[in-house]
Amino acid sequence: MVTARRTFTFEDVRPVLEGMVAKTSRLAVAHDFLRGLGDTAADKELIVREWSRLQLSQALLSLTTPDSEDVPIFISVIKEKGTCGCAECGMLNTFLKNTSAETTLGFLQAKRNHIEGYLRGASDVGMRLCV
Repeated sequence: MVTARRTFTFEDVRPVLEGMVAKTSRLAVAHDFLRGLGDTAADKELIVREWSRLQLSQALLSLTTPDSEDVPIFISVIKEKGTCGCAECGMLNTFLKNTSAETTLGFLQAKRNHIEGYLRGASDVGMRLCV
C-alpha cells in the first residue's frame, strides 16, 4: 500500500479503494482501513482525509444490521460529531432501529459511560452544565 501511494496518485487508486470498502461486509474492517488511511495521509493530502471521512459516513449509513463490534465505532463517531450530528444524518436511528436488544443495550451502556466521563471531566475543571 505504501509503495502504491508513492507510485500512483490518489485519483489513480481511488476506484480500487472504493471497491475494497464497498465489498467489506464488516463495519469494523472498513472503519479501521479508512481511519488508518486518513490518519497516515500527509498534511498535503487533505483530499485523502476528506475522502476517508466521507466513505466512513457512507459505510455507517449503509449499515443494515449493526452488531456489538460496531458499538465502539458509533460511540467514536458520536464523540466526534456529537449526538445531534449523528441524528441529523440518520446514523443513530439506523443503528438503534436495526440492532438486537443485546447490541442496543451495549450501545446505551457505552453512551452512558461516555456521558458520565464527560460530566466527571467537566466537574474536574469546575464547569457547571445546565440540563
